[in-house]
Amino acid sequence: MKKNKDFSDNIKALIIKLLKEGKSQKEVANILGVSKQRINYHAKAIRSGNKMTSKDHSRRKRKITDEMENFIMSKVNENRFSSGPELSILVGKEFDV
Repeated sequence: MKKNKDFSDNIKALIIKLLKEGKSQKEVANILGVSKQRINYHAKAIRSGNKMTSKDHSRRKRKITDEMENFIMSKVNENRFSSGPELSILVGKEFDV
């Protein structure tokens, strides 16, 4: 199982099903091979009515466009020993950055 508290939607549905069938949190934890605390975390969310959906983990805004990335990849494929500064200079010249 994953180390973080997010389970796949299938696992979440299984947790709900097993708890509604009357299984204890400890039994569900043993069935899924996770700690009772993780099941408790999701059981609390179920009881409080919270949707147990995965969080949107936004990432840092990209500083290069897809076109720039494709250009960089083509240059790396041409010469796998290109350094970062060399690629930076090439991108700067190609895209007026």
